[in-house]
Amino acid sequence: GTAEVEVPLYGADGDGDGVSFYVTALPAVGELGYSDPATGAFVPVTRPWTPLPGAAARYRYPTDASGAGVSDALASFEYAVSDGKLYSSADYGGRVVFEVSRENLAPVVESFALEAAERRPVDIALVASDPNRDAVQVYLASVPASGEMRVGGVEVTARDMP
Repeated sequence: GTAEVEVPLYGADGDGDGVSFYVTALPAVGELGYSDPATGAFVPVTRPWTPLPGAAARYRYPTDASGAGVSDALASFEYAVSDGKLYSSADYGGRVVFEVSRENLAPVVESFALEAAERRPVDIALVASDPNRDAVQVYLASVPASGEMRVGGVEVTARDMP
């Protein structure tokens, strides 16, 4: 899928003349375009020095099924301003930088049920994962109502809980 943001563009003429905006460099990630004045539909900009009808651009970036950005990436585009006679120089043109970030999704803990013979120790593995592939840490929220629990050979009691 894709997500989209509108990007206002800024520029002025020292003589007070009206200005037009031109895309001079396209983003490496995503797609730059504008709204068609008649239909409002997205019109992609496919080459540098494309004039924009108005003072706004639209930027689309790739997303996953949840609507989050698919990668951590920087994207940028550049634009120039013209009064119909002259164009802004590279020093006075505009540059817009986007940081498309993945959404930070919550870690997932696998639940399980366990039966054990009385007075027999049972080893269990706590399993957790992170959809963003970040490292996870497991914290115990409570201790069993009966019996004892050991982590790494050390007994854990209710006094040890936060």
